[in-house]
Amino acid sequence: MPRRRSSRPSQGPLQKLALLPAWVGLALAGSAAAVLYAGLGPLASADAGKAGAQAAAAASTPAVLAFAAALLVGGVAILWAALQRDRQASRPPRRGRPGTAAEAIEGMTAREFEALLGEAFKLQGYQVVKSDGSGAAGVDLLLRKDRETVLVHTQRWRSERVGAETLVALQKAMSARSATGGFVVTAGRFSREAHAFAAQANLRLIDGPVLLGLVVKARALQVSVGQS
Repeated sequence: MPRRRSSRPSQGPLQKLALLPAWVGLALAGSAAAVLYAGLGPLASADAGKAGAQAAAAASTPAVLAFAAALLVGGVAILWAALQRDRQASRPPRRGRPGTAAEAIEGMTAREFEALLGEAFKLQGYQVVKSDGSGAAGVDLLLRKDRETVLVHTQRWRSERVGAETLVALQKAMSARSATGGFVVTAGRFSREAHAFAAQANLRLIDGPVLLGLVVKARALQVSVGQS
């Protein structure tokens, strides 16, 4: 069987050089000084009468300087790379922005998710009147804004796809509570039927990308409040 090629990119000479330990850089820098001393010493100590010795030393000077410079540059590069590695290792790990809503809410309980979502709605000017986590009658959060009642359904927030039946349950709860609008929240997506139903039922759908933005903003506010 033919051997499979590795998918990992091969490291070039410069990349390998940058991975060497700091003591190698010090050794190269010291070697550069030794080469200069050994190569240029005869030129400095040759008498005026010893023209042959002076000529030989002068002829070797460019090669000595070039070799010493190469050693010195290599040594400094290795020392610099080692210093950067030490700095990087001493830094605390940075937690970047999650790429998906599923990553942002990973590990949360239903109550923790509803509390964070409540903070996100507060940023949009809503007042959170009720958040019991029970999901009774399709309602998880009850919001008020401008004397209007808005219901929020998060029962299937971990689902990959939410259909119209979930929206039907929330619409019934809206009628029972005389609510003027509603939100259905999921970290995944909504079916085509769900989008069609929401358009004629005054329901707003919050899917993965929108939810990610809400969660990130709410967490940023929590962090700023905690640091103040």
